[in-house]
Amino acid sequence: MDPDEPPPTRASASAALSNISTLSSDVVLLSDSEDSLSNILEEEIMDLNSQLNRKNSVELLNNVFSLNCMCEYHQNPALLLTALNRLMNSRYELTSFIKLMICEQETNDCYSRECSMCNTNLPSSFFIEQLKAKEVNEDDDVTWMIWERNEKRTELQRHTTSITTLLEKLDSLWSKFLIHNFYTIEQREYIKKIKSESSEKGTAVVQLDFAENFTLLSQAAVQSSYWSQKQAPVFTVHIKMGTGHRNLVFISDYMKYTTEFVDQAQRTINDFIKKWYPNVKKM
Repeated sequence: MDPDEPPPTRASASAALSNISTLSSDVVLLSDSEDSLSNILEEEIMDLNSQLNRKNSVELLNNVFSLNCMCEYHQNPALLLTALNRLMNSRYELTSFIKLMICEQETNDCYSRECSMCNTNLPSSFFIEQLKAKEVNEDDDVTWMIWERNEKRTELQRHTTSITTLLEKLDSLWSKFLIHNFYTIEQREYIKKIKSESSEKGTAVVQLDFAENFTLLSQAAVQSSYWSQKQAPVFTVHIKMGTGHRNLVFISDYMKYTTEFVDQAQRTINDFIKKWYPNVKKM
């Protein structure tokens, strides 16, 4: 935000929402049927590869959404593990590797590193034994990638170091990754639980978030217009009520991701549910 620019207010956010592109209810409601969102996405996956049958598409979709958290806590250990897999010709994945590092009968303490049985287990200890078995020297060079923040930008960096340095880096990330992974799983299971308990006569579960901005282009734009392209924020909403669901999209010219915008969007969502689902008692 420009320091000389006045801070956004609730009124300005409300005004921006009032300028949302005029879309008919049929367009704003991306899906007005009882078909689940997963069915729509399954069909898209099947279109991408006609050789995949429906069962495989569902399994692939579940794996994509349940295992791939795109944050640094997940991606950096995954990148380091990829380098180690390439080095030792192995196929360890984060989800299966976690099981090797914690107790078989896992508890919350295993993830918070407070378990007396597994709190000393580190990836380096496991891989050092694997390296010895394969007669690989820990001082050998290995190339690995990691996301790093540099001069206010997060970029993928390439490093060539000893295997020992790589293992030390993985160890340094492990504790934060474990607890973050635990929170991710717990959050996913909780959302799954409250969705299963939702109904059109009880509770509506509303998930909302900003999507990537859309760039607005003119079909026959001159070359110099490249440097002055406008964007439109897209705010997506999914409302789950038992077996039914509704999808909404807010498209606005309000370019700030602020609580004022979210507050006004929530008011609109609240009015929408009251109008179309008057029996809903809780959101």
